[in-house]
Amino acid sequence: MRGDAVHSFDWTVVQVLASLDRLKLAERTLVVLTSDNGGTLDANGPDLEHGGTPETNKRPSAQRPVRAGKGSPYEGGTRVPFLVRWPGHAPIGVSGELICHVDLLATFAALDRPSAAFRRRARQLQRAARAAPGEARHAVP
Repeated sequence: MRGDAVHSFDWTVVQVLASLDRLKLAERTLVVLTSDNGGTLDANGPDLEHGGTPETNKRPSAQRPVRAGKGSPYEGGTRVPFLVRWPGHAPIGVSGELICHVDLLATFAALDRPSAAFRRRARQLQRAARAAPGEARHAVP
């Protein structure tokens, strides 16, 4: 069942991207594909609470080398795909940047003429994020 869902999703994404290209809207359209949490531990069986049964949860996660999966506080439960397509704006490649979904709305809003207050807040957050380990990080109002 999951294979059919993945196949259907993949086909749909290809159709959307091809339509954006055909209509010459790709450079004006930011496409983001992401997920809400890690993958299941039981990739071939029932998707029960926390991704499997007590028996299957004893097996290694399908998203090795990270630990655990859906419903877990470990990396396998929190690391998710984050794919961006925006020709002429977002470079092609892989990034090691940490992204938090709760920041997406503000980030998207900033793409369209951010206010002075928003730019000031963004600079404060950037400074806090760039603080060296052990360096004092002041609370951002």
